[in-house]
Amino acid sequence: MKDTKAQIVESAIIVFNTDFSASLDMVAEKAGVHRRTLHIYFGSRQALIECCKTEMMTTCQHAMTMAYEASVDPVKQLELMLYAGIECGAKYAFLDKFTGILHMAVSHRMRKTAHTTPSSPNGSTWLLPFSKWAWSASSSQ
Repeated sequence: MKDTKAQIVESAIIVFNTDFSASLDMVAEKAGVHRRTLHIYFGSRQALIECCKTEMMTTCQHAMTMAYEASVDPVKQLELMLYAGIECGAKYAFLDKFTGILHMAVSHRMRKTAHTTPSSPNGSTWLLPFSKWAWSASSSQ
């Protein structure tokens, strides 16, 4: 049987894929635990989503490695990696929604602080990792 933390993460992935705005109560119910138990492992919704992202990265990297190592034929490797990518993409689709929401928030914040640089002392230093990405996306709209 899976440990409680893994069960919560797996349940969160299922619930958030159905409804990204679903409550943590729904995640706890799906996992078969009390909400208090969920909060013992994850202090916030954001912490749970971060753990889901880490799980996705680990799972998808493993799937890609297994697909690559399953054959020495480059065409077969690409085919298997494509299928692995599709499977990972379907399982973790809610993270794409989360990334889209993050992108909108960053773009809005950058437009709002357009008179400053992403590394300015007025508090917008958190934008630095997203600056090129958000500026190029917002300027192409």
